[in-house]
Amino acid sequence: MDVDRCPVALEEVAEAYLLGSLPEVEARAFERHYVVCPGCAAILEATRSYLEAVKALVIIGAQRAMPLAGQSS
Repeated sequence: MDVDRCPVALEEVAEAYLLGSLPEVEARAFERHYVVCPGCAAILEATRSYLEAVKALVIIGAQRAMPLAGQSS
């Protein structure tokens, strides 16, 4: 990844970075880039918010799917 240029697939790179699946060398390059690129920093934060919302929905869905203790299904 070129530190001076935005990644071609920015949303995918941001998601992989946040999920920890971006290879170490690419992750470090992305870190050096997004701290100086307002556009990439904004996409990173939007992606972070999106992933947090999805996680919350998954948790809520799992909680609703579990029968309450003491109730038969």
